[in-house]
Amino acid sequence: MGIPREEGFGHRRLLGRVMRGAVEGADALVVLSRAAAGRMERLLGVEARVIPPGVNTEAFTPGGRRADQPTIFCGADPAEPRKRVALLVEAFRVVRRSLPEARLVLSQPRRPASAAAAGLRGIEGVERRDVDDHGALLASYREAWVSALPSYSEAFGLVLLEALACGTPVVGSNLDGIPELLDRDSIGRVFDGDDPGVLANALLETIGLAGDPATRAACRLRAEDFSRDRCTERYLELYRELLGR
Repeated sequence: MGIPREEGFGHRRLLGRVMRGAVEGADALVVLSRAAAGRMERLLGVEARVIPPGVNTEAFTPGGRRADQPTIFCGADPAEPRKRVALLVEAFRVVRRSLPEARLVLSQPRRPASAAAAGLRGIEGVERRDVDDHGALLASYREAWVSALPSYSEAFGLVLLEALACGTPVVGSNLDGIPELLDRDSIGRVFDGDDPGVLANALLETIGLAGDPATRAACRLRAEDFSRDRCTERYLELYRELLGR
């Protein structure tokens, strides 16, 4: 389900032994993206089957109007360093220079706030929201002009896929599995590096994209490439292959 980091794998010998043991005892290794498959081949020397995750295209659908103000939504946990929510906040400050009315909506987990999350309080234009409830998450995707995920070490980026299913364009880092989903300019932008200004430019371009009437349909169409039915069929195909050996 994930994508192991090479630098951590080499130092954590127990992890290496566990993963090698699991792979050697399995008839097939399944990963979520080509990036994850490449990492597994480098680390373990085995070929993996790529089966991207499926999105529930019945639960995540377009609907309603976007927010009146340009709104960026990020459903990632601010306390998880690899999600780089702090980078997104810095980029948002740059966005506000061009769009002073812009909003940034961040996830507020129900567990006690971490130091990282507490540091986001009081920033102008930033709103914290509990999106553990499906209805709240769906509303956040639908009202957003952009859904952003600046992470590294993402095997795929399911939250971006959920946003696309709701007709919302996305911005993600040009790292690991994310570019495999965000493969066309009609549905959003990828950005390189960790410069807040570069990320801000990607956000501004995608905010502009949200105003194009064709964008909602393009996002939805891309999400349908990864429906739960298609994911299920890929697994069934793999099971049939294994049973036929």
